[in-house]
Amino acid sequence: MFISKSLLTQHEYNQANVVRDYRWDKGSTDKYYYDTGNYLSRIQHCFTCEESDNLCNDASHVLDIGIYYNEMIHILKTCADLHIPMVPKSAMKHYWSVALDDLKSRKY
Repeated sequence: MFISKSLLTQHEYNQANVVRDYRWDKGSTDKYYYDTGNYLSRIQHCFTCEESDNLCNDASHVLDIGIYYNEMIHILKTCADLHIPMVPKSAMKHYWSVALDDLKSRKY
């Protein structure tokens, strides 16, 4: 996304360009799994050539597969945005792991 720097204050410009990452360990994964299962099960596409053993070269089917794929990605991303918090990538410690969290919690 390109944002004109002249229309925003420096702070707003910096905020708009922050790279963020999901914190799956802090989110509601149960709600995420429920919603993704619920919404993905509603996607309906009829591929007439799937019963055929022949190779399908129909361009409209290739387009439909692309649409099907994009619908799935949209659902996964939307559900993650709803249930999984995001933090600035700079806040993540690249050297930290779940195993280190376990060691730290056992120490105290």
